[in-house]
Amino acid sequence: RACDRQELASEKSARASEIRQRDAEASEAAGSKIVALENKVQLQQDQLKQLRAARDNILASQQDLPGTALEDEDLSPRQMMSDRQCRYLLAQLRILLRHSQE
Repeated sequence: RACDRQELASEKSARASEIRQRDAEASEAAGSKIVALENKVQLQQDQLKQLRAARDNILASQQDLPGTALEDEDLSPRQMMSDRQCRYLLAQLRILLRHSQE
């Protein structure tokens, strides 16, 4: 009977240490998930700042451009294409910014 008691005690001890190990692993996994999520949020906040800065730069440069009020017929084909690309990219940037704010 003393041998049975010792075996039972050692089984209980082994189970308890196994449970503690599983709890520690689960806690560590949850902690790493939280850290990963925090890192992802920080990355998205940094990207949002970059998008806002790019938008502000585009708007500022658009206001500084001479002749932005010219009609399409006053522009060369290359200038028209460049102007259209700028307007398109500005619209895309606004959409991205609006989407990231939602």
